[in-house]
Amino acid sequence: MLICLFVVGVVLNISARGFCEVKYPSAVGYVNDFANVLPPETKRFMEAELKDYADRTTNQIAVVTVKSLEGLPVEEYTINLATKWGVGQKGKDNGVMLLMALKERKVRIEVGYGLEGDLTDLKSGRIIKDTIVPYFKKGEMAQGIQSGVDEIINVIGDLTPDQRLAKQEEQKKLDEEQAMIITSMFMVLVILASLFLMIIFVREHINDVKQARKQIKNLRQTVSGLISELEGKNSSLAHADSGIKKEDFATLKARFKNLRFDEKRSGKQDISFAFDMQTISLGLESLKRNALRNIAKADKAREEGPKFVAELPDRLREIDERLNDENTSERVKKNLAKAREKLLEARKVHEASGNPDWLTVVVLFAAASGLLDQADRSNSSSLSSSSRNDSISSGHSSSGFGGGGFGGGGASGDW
Repeated sequence: MLICLFVVGVVLNISARGFCEVKYPSAVGYVNDFANVLPPETKRFMEAELKDYADRTTNQIAVVTVKSLEGLPVEEYTINLATKWGVGQKGKDNGVMLLMALKERKVRIEVGYGLEGDLTDLKSGRIIKDTIVPYFKKGEMAQGIQSGVDEIINVIGDLTPDQRLAKQEEQKKLDEEQAMIITSMFMVLVILASLFLMIIFVREHINDVKQARKQIKNLRQTVSGLISELEGKNSSLAHADSGIKKEDFATLKARFKNLRFDEKRSGKQDISFAFDMQTISLGLESLKRNALRNIAKADKAREEGPKFVAELPDRLREIDERLNDENTSERVKKNLAKAREKLLEARKVHEASGNPDWLTVVVLFAAASGLLDQADRSNSSSLSSSSRNDSISSGHSSSGFGGGGFGGGGASGDW
């Protein structure tokens, strides 16, 4: 009996340590590089990408790098941090956290309740194993994280929570209809026994082969069209703001070129051949989609950038006045100083050439605005910094996250 009580006490003590002793960091945005593994330009681009994605879909993705897990398992540390920050919308629970721990060489994708139907544990595990870890093993941390974020966005898609719920309801109805059909077929199969089973198997195989051959014909035209479109001088891939690696396109093009369409194949080989064609088609469509998305971001930045530059003198003057005010606390001054650095950096980028990098300008202004908002909140808050860092409370981070919930869905890996 005493041994049992001792074991229970140890377990409770270990569980309590994750909540009471570990000091979890506060969010600074969508990209939180506490381990300092991301170059500034990567952080700026990723912050703008995730903010734009959240604005369009309300889905929130937080990227976190930490030096250490403070002795906790990566699963416990990540869900505690995601819950503390409240990544996602309250009631929608549409948040995702991608966390990398440098010391322990661990990576984790934590998925909110509302996205578990799309970003399943299996898909999260594949993203870690097939996309993130290969880069991490080569020491390319920034590329691994960026590629992981892009894959998460591709899997989740651009649906809002309401649209996703409607899609799930529609899929549920289809599943129910399919279940009824399967049940009816099963009863017939029981009656007709093994002979009928054999007939069904042969017929389905024939249908699969016919469908595969039809797909091969359609996909050949589709892939040829995509290649011609992306090779054009005015294509999205050739655009200066596409951000797409041409070697990725060349690899898909070479795979298509190496397919032997005139070779005689068996029915089973036709099915495999159609699958290869579909993989190439999806890859080309993904390149086109990502190129168009990057071009749209750059166009939007060129439109909004001059407006922000026009506001720059007034913003700097306001910050200088607050910094010189004796009533401004040191904590607020720290955020104000950081905001001032961002604005000066934006001005430097703007004045560097006749054709400024407007995307960088817009990202820097957004970062400065976030720091100013934090300064305003810090000025009016009565909570101390230590109480926010030392416990996981029912409140959420002031990073702009909406209070989403998590239940342990996702996957982990190491490198």
